Amino acid sequence: MNHISGTMKLGGEFLENPGVDGSDILLVTGELLITSPPTKFGYKQLIVVGQLFIPRGSESVITPFITQSIGEIISYDHRNPRLFMGNGRFGREFFDYLKEPITMILIGEFVIESDVNAEILREKVVEIIQMGVLKAADKKLVPILTALAVEQMNMIQVSDKLEGETHG
Repeated sequence: MNHISGTMKLGGEFLENPGVDGSDILLVTGELLITSPPTKFGYKQLIVVGQLFIPRGSESVITPFITQSIGEIISYDHRNPRLFMGNGRFGREFFDYLKEPITMILIGEFVIESDVNAEILREKVVEIIQMGVLKAADKKLVPILTALAVEQMNMIQVSDKLEGETHG
């Protein structure tokens, strides 16, 4: 058995070949982000207890091998994924520094600050995968954040008070 725990970000070729020890079962108990589409699945079985993020379009390659899942298997736009865990804030400056649009994968509690507007979100964010609480400092951002959230496993809310100095 090839066991993935913790957080890993790997290319699709990882899924194409079984473990070097000849394992025919892949067990995912942490977070595994696959960054490019696999062309085949090299294991006989896939067991997901954590979160497996796969490029959209890879479902037909991977799903026939799922034998057990009590976690999440989420497809996403794989061109430029960014995984954020814990908590943090995203202000205008963060989005200004992005050279190309991203898929935001958020696991935890995050705030979109009041200096961010809908136009910059449309320009810099392809989609949002939200597993936790996403807060908007400006209630006008809730509709665009909701529209961008292709997977939403908690709430998007207006933040009345913004505490802490953590930044995304």
